[in-house]
Formats: sequence, structure tokens, C-alpha cells
Amino acid sequence: MEITDAIIHRLHKEQHTSGPESVQIHARADQLPLDETLESVCKQTLLLFNRKGNNTGTFGENEDVHRFPIRVQECLDEWTTFVEFTGHAVEIIKGAMSKASAANGGHAFFVRYKAGADEFLMVAMLKLREGAGIDEDSLGLLPTLVIDTDKLHEAARLNITRWKNSEEPYLTFIKGKGADEVTAYFREALACESYTSGRHHTSQVIAAAEAYVKSLALSPEQ
Repeated sequence: MEITDAIIHRLHKEQHTSGPESVQIHARADQLPLDETLESVCKQTLLLFNRKGNNTGTFGENEDVHRFPIRVQECLDEWTTFVEFTGHAVEIIKGAMSKASAANGGHAFFVRYKAGADEFLMVAMLKLREGAGIDEDSLGLLPTLVIDTDKLHEAARLNITRWKNSEEPYLTFIKGKGADEVTAYFREALACESYTSGRHHTSQVIAAAEAYVKSLALSPEQ
């Protein structure tokens, strides 16, 4: 993967609270440096996403409600910078989170990257857990906070290339099992709607069958 843009914003919220004042944003002012640490975190997050992100969908089309795809398009059209786009996006997430009493905040991780011929945008809510490090001078143990990649219950990935080409589905997201009331706000904020059309899957099967027949040099009748 080739990372082009990345940033983290913090949303602080105590669990079992709600309302406009229940969420505070600590926004980062500039992008994360494109270094080995970022690449490592991205790879870990993406591996976990690939294991859990088995829900495909599309963006909602009501522009009065589904603001996230509009903000994405503004960034792609270079009306806004990546940092400005994430600032708008985290405000959208804040609004949805403030209505979810069971949600307890986290760190909104935005990554734009390329893989093969496609371009992607991934948004994930990262959680921290207590861990330990080692002081290289004293060889003593030091308490620290580390990213808990095992708790990735809120994440979405947009295949920008497919979206531009109107190819469905272009959206993949994690739908946390047993915690839907906690994670539903995230999908709502990012306008993730479940992909239910069977026509797309049927056309894929037909295309695969036609390609198979063609590879055998047989006529459709045969």
C-alpha cells in the first residue's frame, strides 16, 4: 500500500452520556508524518479490517442527511485539503456520537492510500489500552498506552476508484456483532447503507459464466 494522507483526531466522550456537550474534539492541526510507524499501524488496522469488514454497501443519497460523501467529493475535487476534510468529517461523527449514549469515544483515524490500481479512504475509530515498554537505559518497565487493534468495531473503507466509476459495491464497513447500538452511530455518520440489491450479484455471476464459456471456446448454446 502507498499511503498518501493520514491524520488522527480524538473524540472524548464518557459512556452513558449524550447531548451536544457530551463529546469534545481534540483535533490535530496537520497530517501525520509518512514514516514506518504510520505504515505499521496502517497495515495492522487494514489486516484486522480485512478479517472483520465483510459488510458491503453504498452511500445514502439524501444530501440533507448524508453529508459525509459530499465532504469526500469536495476533497477529491480539491475544494478542501485533506486536513480540512477530516475536520468536517469528525464533526459529523461527533454529531452522531452525541446521540449514542453507549458510545465512549476514541481516536478517528483517517487514511488515504493506493493499492494496485485502486485508491482508498479508510476511517477507523481506534481504541487505546494500557501496556508496558522497556527503558533501554535502566532496563526497567514503563507503563504506556498502545493502540488496541483487537477492538476495531467501527471502521469503513471507501474504494474511491470504484465510487468514481459508479461500480457497486464501493463501500465496505465493519458492523460490530452484539454491539450494534454502540457502533450504529458510526455507520450513520459516514452514510453507510447496507448493499441489498441482488441485481449486482446476479450480473457478476452471469459475467463469470460467460467468461468461463468463452475460455473453453464453446458457444453459449454448448
